[in-house]
Amino acid sequence: VFNVPANYDAASVGARTSDTVVAGRRIVEWTTAEPFATYLLTFSIAPYVLLKSNAGATPIEIYTLARDSASARIAFKLLPRMVQMLESRFIPYPFEKIGYCGTFRGAMEHQTMISYPVSLIQRRDTINDVALHELAHQWFGDLVSPLDFRHAWLTESFATYSECLWREELFGFPGYLTYVNGKVNDYIKSTSKSEGVFALYDFPRKAPSSNYPVTIYSKGAVVLGMLRWHLGDSAFFGGLRNYLTAHFNSTATTADMKASLELVSGKDLTSFFNEWVFGKGW
Repeated sequence: VFNVPANYDAASVGARTSDTVVAGRRIVEWTTAEPFATYLLTFSIAPYVLLKSNAGATPIEIYTLARDSASARIAFKLLPRMVQMLESRFIPYPFEKIGYCGTFRGAMEHQTMISYPVSLIQRRDTINDVALHELAHQWFGDLVSPLDFRHAWLTESFATYSECLWREELFGFPGYLTYVNGKVNDYIKSTSKSEGVFALYDFPRKAPSSNYPVTIYSKGAVVLGMLRWHLGDSAFFGGLRNYLTAHFNSTATTADMKASLELVSGKDLTSFFNEWVFGKGW
């Protein structure tokens, strides 16, 4: 429950269950019955205006400052199509709403209420890869969270690879290949030199690495592209759907991902994972 000035609003996770104004104060209540990892809880308070729409049966709520509302309508114009694309590749969107709130710093995949920088809203970029990336986390990271930091590639590699799928949706397979090749070049020419060469699983977290090194974004996305080619679309995306369904609203490990892909594909992926996920292959 949030008690804020009447001209302010409080955006948070779950569904708004109460919203009243009493004596110049606004009382807002948010409730969720869904489990979530603690790092995915958020709230943001500001003089927001609320933009509403729908992606199929799922409500979309964009909390933005009034000065940015026109920009937000443009920046999030393709959001329903993003949802449709991700649902076709993965499983139906798993939560009660899709939410974004304008914040001053950083983009973060808080469950059902993504923090999104006002600077990006103001760019009016309809492709909006960052919005797509954070939305993909609702499946990979939020619905199924990594057991611990050793498995953090299960969030960032998959969200970054979803950007590649978005380019495929917009520009066909050539657009997909161009975007993946960009990640290859970023990793080989820049990231591997600044962070060092290390595995996706149980990566080092001390400098020049970090809790979220670029390696698990760019290299991880390319490795998933390789795995898709190795298995074929039916087995690859079927394996991802098996993983999400088997660990729905729970945690999972790299071994769980490997097991789901092997179950659906009928292939032993030990060599692939040893080289590209558990090893330093690049």
